[in-house]
Amino acid sequence: MKPALIRRPTAAPPGYPAGYERDLRLRDGRLVFVRPIIPADRGPLAAGPRDPHC
Repeated sequence: MKPALIRRPTAAPPGYPAGYERDLRLRDGRLVFVRPIIPADRGPLAAGPRDPHC
């Protein structure tokens, strides 16, 4: 199992731009959360996408 990204970082690094966090609705109706990456995301991002057809 690949590590999951942290939805809302509890210990954001100094200067983290929280103003860029957004809940967005996709055209198909799904809701997604978008936020700036943080150093703790390194492992999950290096693991790559979960779906090979992304």
